[in-house]
Amino acid sequence: MNTSLEKINLLKGKEFNYSFKVRDESYIWSEDSDVIDFYILSPVSLLEEIHKCCYDVLRGCLDKSFVSVVSYSKIEHFSFTPYSFKVFIKLRIIDVLGNKVYFSGEVYDEVEKVAQFEVVRNVVSKKILKKNINEKINCSNLSEI
Repeated sequence: MNTSLEKINLLKGKEFNYSFKVRDESYIWSEDSDVIDFYILSPVSLLEEIHKCCYDVLRGCLDKSFVSVVSYSKIEHFSFTPYSFKVFIKLRIIDVLGNKVYFSGEVYDEVEKVAQFEVVRNVVSKKILKKNINEKINCSNLSEI
């Protein structure tokens, strides 16, 4: 894992840019039936896109036996983004401490800044992650008996 973290450390301070278009129903804010017709980007969908972008930055640095998982995320959402608008995500790795990679960034649409965020992803062994998942499932199954 040290090699992977060394590669990630080299990315510290660099800016990464991503974009997507609010192009289908899955992006639309729909928690309340009264707002579906507003056709605006859901903050939940935006956060999911941010998580995907952070994952993408790390993916190329990680050995196939490791994965990065979100352990913390915070978004401050300032403004709505209408359907069909393009969204631009700018992010940076601001620190790497142990197996934790700290990101911060901003989100813009075609008109203005709409959000800012922080994300922490932990680099973990896939083997250990799978082991922990199986242990939890087994504990859950035992409690049902």
